[in-house]
Amino acid sequence: MSDKTYKIKNEIDVDKIDNLGFRYSRVRSDIDNPVYIYKFPVYKHRDTVLLEGWFTLYFNTGEIKVDVMDVYNGLYGRYAPFYYYEYGDYTPILDVIDKRINKELRRIGVEKIKEVTN
Repeated sequence: MSDKTYKIKNEIDVDKIDNLGFRYSRVRSDIDNPVYIYKFPVYKHRDTVLLEGWFTLYFNTGEIKVDVMDVYNGLYGRYAPFYYYEYGDYTPILDVIDKRINKELRRIGVEKIKEVTN
């Protein structure tokens, strides 16, 4: 299983992450560590978003966890091939997803300082 976590190099503040499109997550936050989520399309068919990228920002540590969610028909679940590269041949679609994620990381100014793969 692949778990990708990045660390923000620069100082962050609430106004900056708000302007980048992150939104506060009441569900994932606790009193000691606010959590913000940024969602963006990573794979579309015509005008329909099929897969969505989620950046989960843990404000106090500056870590960003990357997830890919299958959002077709309004059902939100993790897109399994993104996490289990060794099963099946999903290389063409995973290449598209990885390029889109890296483009979005660059756009919001996140540098790859740490990538943890479990």
